[in-house]
Amino acid sequence: FGSQVSFEKSSMSFLKFESVFFKEIVSFQNVECEYIKLDKIHFDKVGFFNDLLIKSPEKCSLSTIRTIKNQLNKTENKIDYLKFNAIEMNLLIKDKNTSKSDLVLLILNKNSSDYGTNWAKGIWFTLKNSLFFFIVLLFVNNFLKSDYPLCINTKNDFADFGFTLNYFLKFVFNLGLNDTEIQSNGWLYLIFIFAKILIGYGIYQTIQAFRKYGK
Repeated sequence: FGSQVSFEKSSMSFLKFESVFFKEIVSFQNVECEYIKLDKIHFDKVGFFNDLLIKSPEKCSLSTIRTIKNQLNKTENKIDYLKFNAIEMNLLIKDKNTSKSDLVLLILNKNSSDYGTNWAKGIWFTLKNSLFFFIVLLFVNNFLKSDYPLCINTKNDFADFGFTLNYFLKFVFNLGLNDTEIQSNGWLYLIFIFAKILIGYGIYQTIQAFRKYGK
């Protein structure tokens, strides 16, 4: 294509370009399609993919999504860039060539904030893990000799809510590395450290998602 090309506001079942050279500006803005395939494509200037809607992104190849991401980055469209970054990460999860260590990180990223696009999911991930590990710690403390004052009491006489809430907030937001009550038993300390890793990760992912519209 030697001159400017526009596919804007087109609707089609799929788009496929193979071994194509776009010499001038090309626009795929507001295009709707089932899926798209871009193979061995060169943009001499820039391609605009703003508000491109792919209904079945799982049918796209990694190289196609990365090509689109590269052009979105050039046009400084961060919102759509993050959307296609999430699509790329989901494709990597299904890719057989993805290593197990990378797969763990991808799954954590997906479940914690949808790859930095959903701050509400980050808050829920943090709260969910906080509650889970706090309950585990209280349950394990039933069978240990420790200085930690809370446990899940099988006799059904529960501690005061304000007292429990205080210890829950301390569990979530305090590093507790010098907390003698937590350190009074190795099992409690191990649970606490593992919990802090996931809680800290959740808080970090939430902050990253809040920066979605930042630079």
